[in-house]
Amino acid sequence: ETRMDLILGSYPPELRSVYLESSTLFQEAFIKSHEGQEAEAFKLFNGIASEERDAIYYHERGSLLGRLGQPAKGCRDLEKALELDPENILAMESLVFMEHASGMTAQAEQRARVMLEKGLALSFCHCFLAELLAGRGEDEKALEHGMKAIDLGETDKNTAYLTISLLDKAGRTKEAKALMKRFSGCGCG
Repeated sequence: ETRMDLILGSYPPELRSVYLESSTLFQEAFIKSHEGQEAEAFKLFNGIASEERDAIYYHERGSLLGRLGQPAKGCRDLEKALELDPENILAMESLVFMEHASGMTAQAEQRARVMLEKGLALSFCHCFLAELLAGRGEDEKALEHGMKAIDLGETDKNTAYLTISLLDKAGRTKEAKALMKRFSGCGCG
């Protein structure tokens, strides 16, 4: 239970009880998956009975498949998780990352934009779009998304650094310095 608690510390609080009430086999696979024992975790996930395969099962196995170098299969599992639970924020975020990492950038971008329209995982979407657009040289739009993420309370150092850099590049040095003070220690000196 302590190991579960440690892993679940970064998960949305409303999902904690769902994970803690899952079967022992699922919990064992979940722990192994998050402790670097991917091959063993995959075997355990595949041993879970079909009637127990819910949205969290497909999210965790899909994410694991991505780490195992099987992004197409991982995306299918994440899609299944969203089919079973259309509001599963973790599956949405994981799918955006996996699509982007496997070269399906247009799909990832579209998914993030749809999430924004629906008001889901706003900070995540703004961070993702800021990074994506900056990579394409669309600095003004990237800056807009970076600022929105920070206004939403985002504390990710990468987003802060990117936004500070974009402000500086745009000649908005006072704003860049003010933001740098808010995020002291992000290495932007």
